[in-house]
Amino acid sequence: MIGNSRYISLCAVDPEKRYDEKEVFKRVNRNCHKVLASFKKRGIEVSLGIRFFTDGIEELSFSCKEAWKAIFLAKKFNWGPGVFDIQRLRMEELLSTTDPTIRSKFIHDRLQNMKDARLWDELRDTVEAWCCSGFRYVTAAKKLGIHRNTLEYRLGNIKKLTGLDPTIFKECLSLYIALELDRYVGYSDILRQC
Repeated sequence: MIGNSRYISLCAVDPEKRYDEKEVFKRVNRNCHKVLASFKKRGIEVSLGIRFFTDGIEELSFSCKEAWKAIFLAKKFNWGPGVFDIQRLRMEELLSTTDPTIRSKFIHDRLQNMKDARLWDELRDTVEAWCCSGFRYVTAAKKLGIHRNTLEYRLGNIKKLTGLDPTIFKECLSLYIALELDRYVGYSDILRQC
């Protein structure tokens, strides 16, 4: 234990052997999920941060800080308990370092009209499902539990409200980043700054 209910778990590998990083990641990830499930059975929710492959004791401190950063980012983005690998959170790490004034303006410029709409939750969920489905209509509609035509209607509403077309990658990316920043800082903070 390293204080404040934080623990470190290390997994040693033989430096003489060659390892397939993907296989090691799968094994560690699987073991982390077992630990998570074990805590959950006891009614305890935990988050686990992962940082892989450190060469030597000198890099151990850096590795621990990276794992802790993964947990911090997961909390800031409101992801709840889970297993978080810092390598998969580099975009969120980058977004978290954006100047607060620029961040606020970026969010406000892209999301204000969507926030003012009565269907904010629905439109936000639509953008997220659209992006997570790889911009496939059928997959996104299924994920949202709606008809494909309803998805097209919502995407059209998003375009009307924001001026950004979610079917154009760069414009959709701008919306997605704004949503992630919004999740990071919380919209109430943005309204106070605008």
